[in-house]
Formats: sequence, structure tokens, C-alpha cells
Amino acid sequence: MGKDRKLPRHLTEEQVAQVSKTLIGNVSFMLDTGGDGLERAVRNLVAMDVMMFAGLRVGEVVRAKWGDVRADMRALRVRGKGERERVVPLCKRLRMDLRHYRGEFGEDDWERGTIVRKVRGGALSAHQLWRITKGILSATVGEHDLRHPHVLRHTFAMLLYERGVDTVTLSRLLGHASVETTMIYARTSVRRTEHAMKTLDEVAERVKNWKGETDGGVKFTRAREEEGKEGILPPQGSGAGGGGG
Repeated sequence: MGKDRKLPRHLTEEQVAQVSKTLIGNVSFMLDTGGDGLERAVRNLVAMDVMMFAGLRVGEVVRAKWGDVRADMRALRVRGKGERERVVPLCKRLRMDLRHYRGEFGEDDWERGTIVRKVRGGALSAHQLWRITKGILSATVGEHDLRHPHVLRHTFAMLLYERGVDTVTLSRLLGHASVETTMIYARTSVRRTEHAMKTLDEVAERVKNWKGETDGGVKFTRAREEEGKEGILPPQGSGAGGGGG
């Protein structure tokens, strides 16, 4: 077996809300000042939302073109690692982001152009987007381990996994070559672990409260209560009603 992979860090729901509030606040502020700052603020909002709510890598974001967006804006074709293609759904928030961005700043040949671009025109590089994203996360979240842009992709995965999306579906959305890669999110999900323990507690409580009507059932219930006091069960077959099965 290989070495254990480092568990991915991700934003909490409160931190996601904090980042979103900052991005939207920047857009609102620039609406009053105008100029290139508004386009830059909207572009940053779109880029980070696509990572956070569609699970794209930085490189996938800068390569995505308007022509990859489905006509109704409900899905995006993504070219990922190893030139593997996948189709990811776009939530309502992303659809609104994209419509506003294209409507305000789209070029005549927008279908051939990249979605995320420089304010003065031309594609944005992965390194440039990486720096922009890291800067916003550093100013908003602050924690050193949460400043890396890939944290947004991990956040997307954990938000879905903790709400019951299975690992096979999640693997397709993330563009993983193997579902084994996706299983790392199962190892780091505190919410899923707590839910499992709560479920086990509920089952155990129902079993504990069940009272059998036969003599053997009553004997077993009493024996179980004694186990709680002494930490052991009486030997099988002791007393009446201990017949074999």
C-alpha cells in the first residue's frame, strides 16, 4: 500500500458565506465607482463561484469557453486532466453570474472566447487566477491552510458529500480518473461520521427499549440490564428459557 494521502482542507458553510459576501460586496462597491474595476470584480466573482459551486480546477476555469456553456446555461462542458471531458451542472447562482457577466462585458465573438479573461482583453492565465484567488482567500478567510485556490474545489466536494451525494456521482462531477481518489472525502467528513454515530445510537436505543413477550425474551432483557451494571452477560443456558436456537 502507498502512503496515506493528506486529508483535504475545505471551507465551512460560514466561511463560504463570508467569501461570497466579500465577492458580492466588491461588485456592489464597484457599481458606484464604475470603470475597469467593475468588470474585474464581476470576473473574480464568476471565477471563484465556478470553483466553489461547480468544482473546477484553476486550469479548467481559465480554459473554459463560452461555447462550452449549454444554451440554457444549465451545464458546462469541462476539459480536465488528461484531456478527459465531463459535463457539470450549473446551479441557479452560477447561471445568474454568467448571464450578468456576458450581458455586461461579453464581446462580439464571445462564443469563441474564454469565459474568464483579462479586463483589457485576452485570456487570463492559470497563474494569474491562482494569485487573484489566493489574495481574496487570504483577505477573507485568513487561515494559512485555506488560502490555496484548490480549497474551493475541496469545498464543493465536501458540501455535496455531506448532503448525501454518493462518491460515484461526485467522482464524475470532479473528473477523477478513479472513484478511489474521491473516497478521500469520505475519510474527512465529520458530519457523515456524526450522522452515522447518531444512527447507531438510535438503533441501539430502540433495541434496548424492546421488551420481549416470551419468558425467554424477559430473561434476555433482564440479563441485558445486568450487563449494563456488571459489564458482562450471564453464560448462555443459565436459568430457564435458555434453550438452543
